[in-house]
Amino acid sequence: YKTAATFDINSIFTQNGRFLSGRKNRKINFNTIPRLFATKLQALFNKELITVWRNPVYRKIKGLTTAFYVGMLIFIILKGYQNTGILILILSMFTVWLHYGNHFSDKYITPDPDWYFHTLPLKFYRVWFAKFSAEFIYILLLLTIQSAALFITAGDLQVVIAFDALFLLFSISALTVKLNFQILFYDTPRSAGYAYHFTLIFIVIMCYNYRLVGPLISLILISSYFIKSYRFFKG
Repeated sequence: YKTAATFDINSIFTQNGRFLSGRKNRKINFNTIPRLFATKLQALFNKELITVWRNPVYRKIKGLTTAFYVGMLIFIILKGYQNTGILILILSMFTVWLHYGNHFSDKYITPDPDWYFHTLPLKFYRVWFAKFSAEFIYILLLLTIQSAALFITAGDLQVVIAFDALFLLFSISALTVKLNFQILFYDTPRSAGYAYHFTLIFIVIMCYNYRLVGPLISLILISSYFIKSYRFFKG
């Protein structure tokens, strides 16, 4: 009994050293996260949020992305280009695209295991919305930074609202595509990454060339991937 009680479980279940969390990372736990949703959804949201912020490599890529974004914004503002607002919007969209493109690399993200999808009695909408909410916090951070930069350069509230709306639509689309492909290709992250980039390239080209039909086709495409990921999860 004493031998079993003092046995180190790490000798059986080894962990990857890159994803080990120290004491300083454990300040974020289930008790410190504010209650925002119903009990079951809140538990999944807490799980996703803790998975994000207890992973030092994941925090590092978010920090580097934010530093790159702020540095490029300062450069654009100081240069005083003629179409500063458009450049800021393009930079914001590119930052979101690049950031979530890194989520398909095993260097930064550990994919969900088989048992998470096949053995746990989880509802699709709870899993999907928990993942979306945990990442949407970062999008809100970038949106706040963009709004401040637009106020500094343009000073027009209507311009800020219009550009923020475009950024929000693109960010939600990118995040939705990312989550759907992460579920569809949970065991092959590389395939999910290719599908993510090709889909966003197609959406950008369609919306740029066809201002009315493009967004409609993009919405249908995103909805179809959402339905496919739902059927895959349920199956």
